[in-house]
Amino acid sequence: MMSHEKIINEFYTEDGMICVRPSLGKYANENTSSFVQCLAEFDTYKEADEFAMEWSEASNSKEVRRYLLDKHSLDHPEWYRLSGPMREDYINYYHNEAEKVKDENNVR
Repeated sequence: MMSHEKIINEFYTEDGMICVRPSLGKYANENTSSFVQCLAEFDTYKEADEFAMEWSEASNSKEVRRYLLDKHSLDHPEWYRLSGPMREDYINYYHNEAEKVKDENNVR
């Protein structure tokens, strides 16, 4: 299932890393304090695209999203990824949005 959260990988850090980030929803709004510029960073587009696809497919599973970020941490300890309270807030927000979409589709 896919939520209204669309993931893109357009942002580059100063050192040339590719960042995956949301393009829709609360955490995609650059004018708020909840803006997430980077969920996780990658060295190649291939890695970023694979992560973005897995992340989107896991919109209905908090556990899978935590696993993806934890795996990123183990595979690339030197690279950035969303962590701490913002990580949990982000996961909870988009999980709830995915549940709303699921409920709306079941009502129809």
